[in-house]
Amino acid sequence: MYSPLSQNFIRRVAESGRRKTVVDIYYDGVMVASNLPVSDGNIRVELDGQIRRSGSVTIADPRLVPTLNTTLSPLGTEVRVRQGVVYPNGAEELVPLGIFRLEVTDWQETAAIPTAQLYDRSKGLSTTGIRGFVSRSGWMASAVIVEFLNWYYPYLNATYASVFEEGVTDYRIPGGHTFGQTSYWDAISELAKNMGGRLYFDVNGSPKVSPVVELTSVVGTVLDLAAGEGGVLVDAGHSYSREGIYNGVTVIGATTPEGGIVEASLYNSDPSSPLRYGGPFGKAVNVIEDTTLTTEAQCYQRARAELARHTGLGYSLDFTAIPNPALDAGDFVRFVYADGRVEVHQIDSLSIPLGPGQFTGSSKGLILGA
Repeated sequence: MYSPLSQNFIRRVAESGRRKTVVDIYYDGVMVASNLPVSDGNIRVELDGQIRRSGSVTIADPRLVPTLNTTLSPLGTEVRVRQGVVYPNGAEELVPLGIFRLEVTDWQETAAIPTAQLYDRSKGLSTTGIRGFVSRSGWMASAVIVEFLNWYYPYLNATYASVFEEGVTDYRIPGGHTFGQTSYWDAISELAKNMGGRLYFDVNGSPKVSPVVELTSVVGTVLDLAAGEGGVLVDAGHSYSREGIYNGVTVIGATTPEGGIVEASLYNSDPSSPLRYGGPFGKAVNVIEDTTLTTEAQCYQRARAELARHTGLGYSLDFTAIPNPALDAGDFVRFVYADGRVEVHQIDSLSIPLGPGQFTGSSKGLILGA
């Protein structure tokens, strides 16, 4: 969840009141327009999507159309989107929803209202392939991630301290390994997974590697989404499914000098879990191969993170709520229902309206009871 927020923000977003959405436009790193009003659109956020943030904005200013070659050209333009509340005294509190690469600009001749299709900064890295084969033998995985980020976005000045959050584990790339035949984004995303993390660009357009946190009953939550009078939860659809669910992970790494194979396996062994390995759910093992992993501990780290991704996936919600632009994918929240039931969930995806429309999302969760 975005921070810092004033004490009034959470209360105000739960009430009917004036909302505001604006964009700032940058070309070649220089701001060329600011505080442009947005009349419609939405921002989509996906926790484990290849691209974390994407969306569209309709800018209610037909005067922009004649200047598309500079202001809304997709050839080097970035857009910062902000949304929030306007208080009765006229003060504003807006939170960032992301910094995006402008991919496509559309408009109708009669209406002359431009709509921009947006993707976060990972789009550039995901559409750029590694030329040939690049060797980084002996490098730490974190150093490779930082190097590739700075190669594409030198103005971000990424460093270990700015990118990596506490809880991920670095490791050394073995000799003889090369990177090639893939995009820069796919290459460094796999390295981040091996470190037990997720790689993404945050709402400020900064690259981050955050640890994969297992959903448990004791995890800290950032917000209650409550039904009933004074609540923000409009509706929720519940679903149980076994599709795409694993209760075991085996990670196979590099071949040892003696001809053996480095590997590690991890299973859901929680006796209270309906997904436990060998229980009524059965056995479903995801096998991952990555030759950059040279020790059992490294394989175990990747297996732990992958298994944590699947905790709670058997039970999910599709929900509608009063819009709160400060919420983010990955946030842990409590759903409080009208009959007193409480569930802890992790937000998997969000669709944030920038104009008229519903604030919707999906989540995976644990049932805690009343």
